[in-house]
Amino acid sequence: MTHRANPPARAQTEPRAPRQTEPNLARRIRPQPATRSRHQPGTARQLTVTATVILLALILVAAVVHLIAAASARRLLSFAFPARPPGLDAAWGIFTGNLRLAAAPLTAALLLQLANRDGGAVKHGRALLDAIITIVLGLNIVIVGAGFGGYGPRMIRYALPHGPVELAAYCCALTVYTTARAGHPHTREAWLLPSASVALLAVAAVLEAVASPI
Repeated sequence: MTHRANPPARAQTEPRAPRQTEPNLARRIRPQPATRSRHQPGTARQLTVTATVILLALILVAAVVHLIAAASARRLLSFAFPARPPGLDAAWGIFTGNLRLAAAPLTAALLLQLANRDGGAVKHGRALLDAIITIVLGLNIVIVGAGFGGYGPRMIRYALPHGPVELAAYCCALTVYTTARAGHPHTREAWLLPSASVALLAVAAVLEAVASPI
């Protein structure tokens, strides 16, 4: 007597509804792009641009004066080049004199921050401050550039080693102004650049007072 084999029971599978939590879980575990500060790259870029513009302007003025008016520049400027540095006692006077020049863009940046509280005053105040900074900066570029053009290598040797340090200090001060002009600077940068400018001016004053010209 034969027994009929029953077919194997089919697995009863019910379709499952898609899990609603999977996309949310994937979204949670997906690595998020790192957020970068927009202030620091922008400030570094402005500092580089400021230094480049000032350096190119000095080179341009020096080249023009050297080619067409070197003797006139020497007669008008009458720079004295002492054989020996003045000594450490003169460092404070050098520092305060240079600090007055750096104080112009630093003060202008502070005034811009105060003017930002009044929207109507920002536009007119910014134009006035731009004009003042442009005049002060332009006059100093013309004088220093004319000195390089008129005296040539002698002026270059005398400007070392303190000259590049002074230039870096002034670029920091100008970047404070350009950053404030573009908007509210980062809190850390608002203290970092002015502090760097003052510190560099102090170093430059000591170098000018005690280091012999190269």
